Amino acid sequence: MMYLDALTELVPWFHALDHTHYARWIPVHLKDMAELTTKHPDVARKFREGHFTVQKTQRVFSSIPIDQAHEQNNACIKGDGGAVGLTDNPSALRRWMVAGPEVARVIEEFQDGNQHWRRQTADTQEMGNPFEEESQDVVKLDTKEIAGPAAVETVMNAKRIGQEQFEAFTRECLLDRTKAVDDPIPRNKLKVFSTSTPRSQSKGQQQLASVKNDRELFARLYIGCQTRDGNLEELFRHENQACPPALSDGGSLCTGTKNDLLTCLEEVSGPLKTETPVTTCIVLDGAAIVQMLKPAASKTFEEYAQQIFIPYMSTKLQTVSRLDLVWDTYLADSLKGSTRAKRGQGVRRRVVAAAAIPGNWQNFL
Repeated sequence: MMYLDALTELVPWFHALDHTHYARWIPVHLKDMAELTTKHPDVARKFREGHFTVQKTQRVFSSIPIDQAHEQNNACIKGDGGAVGLTDNPSALRRWMVAGPEVARVIEEFQDGNQHWRRQTADTQEMGNPFEEESQDVVKLDTKEIAGPAAVETVMNAKRIGQEQFEAFTRECLLDRTKAVDDPIPRNKLKVFSTSTPRSQSKGQQQLASVKNDRELFARLYIGCQTRDGNLEELFRHENQACPPALSDGGSLCTGTKNDLLTCLEEVSGPLKTETPVTTCIVLDGAAIVQMLKPAASKTFEEYAQQIFIPYMSTKLQTVSRLDLVWDTYLADSLKGSTRAKRGQGVRRRVVAAAAIPGNWQNFL
């Protein structure tokens, strides 16, 4: 049966993604269904005839389980308070039970039959058609988040991991019965569309690590001096650590404050000019502009561009004939590479017109 085949394909994912309740009891249900033909042949025959489903249309393939049909009908007739409190009033419960199916039928006839197709079309236009995706990235459709390497590895290996756990659970708990069904199921904690920002060491931890390195260095030096003559002055003329302390801070390149350069430039520059020079071109730092212009009420990147970013650029073009927008480029072997590493690596996100603006604009940038 397609029902059993679909459940069998889903169980490995329950194991892999730590849905322990489904991972525990659906194999039990599958075993019961497999033994149904021998233990209860009449019930199995009714199942094969499709008596456990409901048809809401003339298409047999679109049949749904009975409990799902009940939930859909309940959703049609529930008010703001739902069915809460009806069981305390027998007369109200009887009215609800008698009138409920008729109310659901009237609502279904009133609704446009094409609304589901229209909603699906609108979602496709908003999120994009996944079948037209040509890049090698694994992208989340609604937020356009790009999965990191750990999430990609999870997608590649999750089915295999879950299948192995499913087979082991079935063999140990249902066939050999060497373990109880309610024994704890270990969690995999696989990362899916989540990246952990690397934590940088605090100043105290860096100083402690430096002291430990110095201690180990002097310990080795002391042991070496026991067997051979050592010249400390000659030793300390050379670098004795992987990262020279004079140039690095905790293994990273020492940095300064940009404002300190202003004092040096003022000393070598000429007299300060207060009048605004006549210019025909302006160069703007794109990253600084985006940091300055908050999204405000914009919901998507298209709204942000049309309502905030482009109008700001237009005001700048009113006084000049050319505008150049410059953006940062982080090269792997550049000095700014260490700066980017200090800031951490957040969730990568594909910026397209229909994508929603992230809730935390500063973290996104």
